Amino acid sequence: MDKLYKKNELGFSLFLIIDYIVFYSAAEVLSKRIGVEKSLTFVFTFIFTVSLLYWINKNGLKGKYGLTSLRSPPRKGFCITSRWS
Repeated sequence: MDKLYKKNELGFSLFLIIDYIVFYSAAEVLSKRIGVEKSLTFVFTFIFTVSLLYWINKNGLKGKYGLTSLRSPPRKGFCITSRWS
């Protein structure tokens, strides 16, 4: 995954979107077959999300994608109030 991301970020995101759609659809079908709708879909979505968050954290991309803590201090020169108020 790292090589694809470093080579082409757009291609990487399209790969993840297609991957998500295909596996989500398959999980939906399998969930209906076993008789408990959304059961495997939940498991797939949870694993997909946790693995993606792990990969983002491992590669130091939390700041790039806005996954930083709210407790972090604001950037220098950042003002919360509006100049029109």
